[in-house]
Amino acid sequence: MVSNVQESNSISLNHSIQGKHNLDYGYFIKWLSIRGIFPGILIGLTLNQQAWSVVLHLIGRTTLWFTTLAAAVIVLSTFRQKRWILFVISFILLSKAGRVVIGDDSIFASLYNVSIGVLYCGAGAAVVLQNSRLIYRQVMLFSLLSIPLMILQILGFWEWPYFLRGEFNNYIAAPTLFVDENIIIKSFQSRPSGLLYTNVFTVIIIMFALALHYGRIKTRKLILGDVLLCAFTVLAMAKTAFLAFAVIILCLLICGDSWKRQKMIKVTALFFALVTVYAFFFPGNFTYNTSWNLLRTNFIMRVSALDARMRGNTLSEITIQDSEGVPHEYILGDDPQSGYGEIGDMLPYVIVAAFFILPLWYRGFKKLRCHRPELTDSTILSLFVVILIPITASFWGSVIIWFIAGFGLLPLFLLLNPYSFRPPLKYRQ
Repeated sequence: MVSNVQESNSISLNHSIQGKHNLDYGYFIKWLSIRGIFPGILIGLTLNQQAWSVVLHLIGRTTLWFTTLAAAVIVLSTFRQKRWILFVISFILLSKAGRVVIGDDSIFASLYNVSIGVLYCGAGAAVVLQNSRLIYRQVMLFSLLSIPLMILQILGFWEWPYFLRGEFNNYIAAPTLFVDENIIIKSFQSRPSGLLYTNVFTVIIIMFALALHYGRIKTRKLILGDVLLCAFTVLAMAKTAFLAFAVIILCLLICGDSWKRQKMIKVTALFFALVTVYAFFFPGNFTYNTSWNLLRTNFIMRVSALDARMRGNTLSEITIQDSEGVPHEYILGDDPQSGYGEIGDMLPYVIVAAFFILPLWYRGFKKLRCHRPELTDSTILSLFVVILIPITASFWGSVIIWFIAGFGLLPLFLLLNPYSFRPPLKYRQ
C-alpha cells in the first residue's frame, strides 16, 4: 500500500516537472519570437536581395521563414480566438503549395500576399501590446548603427560601404564632401541606404521610428533620440520621410498638449539646423535632393501613373517639361511608381472599405484609450505612416509594411480580446 502511494506521488511529481519544462520551453519560444521578429525581417529582406551570393541569399530566405514561424507563434499565443488564425495559416500553406505545384499564378500570389499580410499585421499588433518598448529600442538601435554607414556612403571615399546595394556593381562612387560644382549625382550616394539594400526600404524604417518615438513623448526637452532620428531623416534625403515628419509634427502641434507643442517646435528647429549642416558639408547633394524640378517630376510621374492605373491602363513612358520648358522623356515600363498605383483600379473600393472599417477601428481605439492610454499616440501616428508608405513604392507584397500596419491597426485587433501578460492598468512601458 505504501509502495503504491509512493509510486503515485512519484508519477505526479514527474508530470509536474514535465509540465513545468513544457511551460518554460513554450515561454522561451514565445520570448525568442517577440524579440527576433523585427530584426529578422530587416535581415531577411536585405539578405534575400543579395543574388550575387548564394550563401547570403539562402540565409535571407531562411530568416524570413523564421519570422513567419515567429509571427504564427506570437499570434497564436496572444489571441483567444484561434479559428481565424488557423484559417490564415492554412491559406498561406495552400497558396504556397499552389505556387510551387502549378506556378506563380495570380490567384495563388494574391491569396498568399493577403494571408501573409494578415499574419504579420496580427503579429505587429500583438508585439506592441506585449512589449512595445522592445520594438522601440530595436528601432532606435538600428537608427544608431545606420547613421555612420550612411555618412560613409554619402562621402564616397571607399567602395565597401555599398556592399549591400545590389546595383552598386554598375556605378563608381565619387567624393562629395564640400563638392558643389561639376558633381556627378549618384542615387546610391545622394540617398544612402545604410544597413539595408535600398533607400526606399530605409525610409520605411525611418517613418516607423518617427511614429514610435514621437508617440511616446515624455518630456518637452530635446533628448538624444530626437537628434538621432532627425539626423537619420536628413541623411536619407527622402521626400516621403520629410512628408511623414511634417505630418507627425503638425498632428502633435494641433492635437497635442502644450508641452508636446513646445517639444515639436524644438524638434522642428533641430531638424532645420541639421539640414543646414548637411547643406554645408554636401552642397551638391543638397542642391540635387531639394531641386524643385526633381520634386515636380516625381509628383507628376506618380500622379500620372496612378491615373492611368485607375483607368485600367499602364503608363509606360511620359514626357515632362522642366521649369524652363524643356521636355524630358521618362521610361516607366511596368513600374506603377507607388503602392497606390499598383492597386490603381481597386483603389476606390479600398477607400470605400476603409470607411466601413473606420467605425470598428474607432470602437477599438476607445477601448485602447481606456486600458492602454500610453499607446494611443503611437497608434495614431503609425496609422498615418502606414497610409503614407505606399506613396514611395509598391510594398504590398512585403511583410515589413504589414508588420508596421499592425501598430496602426491595433484597435481592430483589440476587438478579438487578446491575452495580456500583465494587467492593463499596471502595465509599464
